[in-house]
Amino acid sequence: MSLWWWAFGLVVGLIIMEPWSRWVHGHLWHGRFERWHASHHRPREGRFEANDWLSFGHALLSIPLWVVPTLVAPAPGWDFVWGFAWGMSAFGIMYAVFHDGLAHGRLPVGRLRRVRWLARVAAAHRTHHATGGPPFGFFLGPQELRRHRAARAVATPDAPGEPSRSDPR
Repeated sequence: MSLWWWAFGLVVGLIIMEPWSRWVHGHLWHGRFERWHASHHRPREGRFEANDWLSFGHALLSIPLWVVPTLVAPAPGWDFVWGFAWGMSAFGIMYAVFHDGLAHGRLPVGRLRRVRWLARVAAAHRTHHATGGPPFGFFLGPQELRRHRAARAVATPDAPGEPSRSDPR
């Protein structure tokens, strides 16, 4: 096994999952699968919600990436694929801990709440729940929210005689 290719796959998997999850959340979960995802935007009625099936779907996507490289003869690229599967899984675990723990308070995360960046991530996610709009990503949610607000400010300039949007009044 080439540790270098495995590590590279892991890093790529971690990096790719944020834009992938943002796209899936914005286009599919708030689109075709809105009926299931809507359960996540309502108060929880029990231990699980219909939205959990959408997360389970991501697990089904990663299983072949875990299994196939271990079952077939070593081939070029399998180390990368297996590392990518580790990266996907690491992202999923981090997402579950930070999303369910920080943003929704369903896991004991204690001191993680003191990390400023994580507090901003949780606040951005709560904004998504309040509006149903951006940010659709999670770990880069504050940046996505900032870009969305800046784009909206450019698209709707201040009316004459109105205070500027950047004016703190």
